[in-house]
Amino acid sequence: MGMCMGRIKIEKRKPVTIAYLGHKGPYNTIPFDRYIERLYGWAKENRIRPGFYPLAVYHDDPETTAPEDCRTDVAITVAGEPQGTKDIMVRR
Repeated sequence: MGMCMGRIKIEKRKPVTIAYLGHKGPYNTIPFDRYIERLYGWAKENRIRPGFYPLAVYHDDPETTAPEDCRTDVAITVAGEPQGTKDIMVRR
């Protein structure tokens, strides 16, 4: 029943702007490769300078949240103040 997610790493960082795709569902079903490809493709199409390190934000504790309700943002850092699209959101 429990899901092994490995060690949690908490870092303090300066604020950044991210472009991200939201995902709802079990953490082990996130199509990271497809999402990252989509984000970098969007950045290239819109002439937005992306960062080099993709990241994920896990919003829910899988020990207390049903797998189908777990929320994740798969993201890349971006320069400037780009506008999001229907599926790609942007926030600081």
